[in-house]
Amino acid sequence: LLWLTQQSTQGILEIGYPDPRKRNLVQQITRSSSKMKPQIRHGKIEMTIEVREEGNIGEQDGSLKLTKGMIPTLEKSEAAEIKKEIEACLQKCQQEFHSDIFGFGTEFERHFPQKWKRLQKQWDTEYTQLKVKVTVQAKIRGVGIINDPINLQ
Repeated sequence: LLWLTQQSTQGILEIGYPDPRKRNLVQQITRSSSKMKPQIRHGKIEMTIEVREEGNIGEQDGSLKLTKGMIPTLEKSEAAEIKKEIEACLQKCQQEFHSDIFGFGTEFERHFPQKWKRLQKQWDTEYTQLKVKVTVQAKIRGVGIINDPINLQ
């Protein structure tokens, strides 16, 4: 929810390695932003949400030695985790609660006022069927001090 309301500018995010046997790491979010872009394609309304997030790796859980070469893979994993969280929230709001808490209707009204006049009366129905495309760009800015993991045998 916070990703879409511009309220998640800082915080902690646990992300998994692409290989599930490697455990998790924790990222400290230092900056995030989101944009909503309403569109009309082939007569149908759609919403595109673009999220940008930056942060630093704060903690590593596991025995994998973290290298700079792994950063792009971790960024993809992080972006996928954020996208999954957003899509789960959207699904719940659209299908279970039928509640436009993100203000999609307001965005359509602002960008397409004539179309909105026709949509407004049936917005409850239109909202539940609204196609929402989510894109996430994640950037790891720093990794702090990295020590080799202790290998106890």
